[in-house]
Amino acid sequence: MRKSTFTVLSLLLFTIVIISTIPHVYAATVYTAKEDGTITQTFEMGDPVRIIAHSTTIPCDIVVKSPNGLTRYKETTSSINYDKNISGITTEPGWWIVEVHPRGGVKPLATPKAEVTSTQYLTSYNNVVPEAPLGTISILISFFAALGISVFRKKKV
Repeated sequence: MRKSTFTVLSLLLFTIVIISTIPHVYAATVYTAKEDGTITQTFEMGDPVRIIAHSTTIPCDIVVKSPNGLTRYKETTSSINYDKNISGITTEPGWWIVEVHPRGGVKPLATPKAEVTSTQYLTSYNNVVPEAPLGTISILISFFAALGISVFRKKKV
């Protein structure tokens, strides 16, 4: 009886030691999308941004940083899947950063940045494409050149 109890306790202690040496695995993905779900990385000023994130560790923080590095939005989620439309995070032009940070218990294996998953999106102005006026000008130039060539040929004949 004592020998079997000792064996069970030894196996239990061995199992606890083995499990505690296994590193915690952390995986996350994060995407930005338009309100309809179309995944994109470019937004116009004032557009809402849909953030879609999946994390194996909960709770985790969703952090949005502006182009100058300031934290503009932060939310803690207790769900593995995060999907939310956020407005007010496209107020400045430039590259914004969306990060997913795990909370509690998870230690990175290499560097402190190893546990952060991030993506970027670009906010820009709605500018007129400069090729449109250039195309119009080039069509007019070619038209007048063709007209000039045809007039020059008629005078020769």
